[in-house]
Amino acid sequence: MRAQHGWARLSEPAPPQFDLSRAPRRLILGVRPQDVTMAALDDPHAVPGTVWITELIGSERLIEVEIAPRLRITAEVRSDIRAELNAPAALAFDPAKLHLFDPATGQALPRG
Repeated sequence: MRAQHGWARLSEPAPPQFDLSRAPRRLILGVRPQDVTMAALDDPHAVPGTVWITELIGSERLIEVEIAPRLRITAEVRSDIRAELNAPAALAFDPAKLHLFDPATGQALPRG
């Protein structure tokens, strides 16, 4: 995934669970924080960024990573996982857990 100016572009094929034959060219990508993991900085499949903020919420910690100006992804991880503000970070997620939405209607794309 490449990100810039508030938009992200998938550099890999779209997840196979979606039929994109009639989908608009631009889509909104959704992923739940509990489906995002912190990855190794050298992971070629991870999305690189910078730690924007962290918040301890009981037994979990929310780590918000800025992957482009004004474009952030939040990971919900175990509370013992730490991240320094403004430090490099990398995120990973299972493509099967992604959601795609039509920006004009807000409707989720059906899974195939």
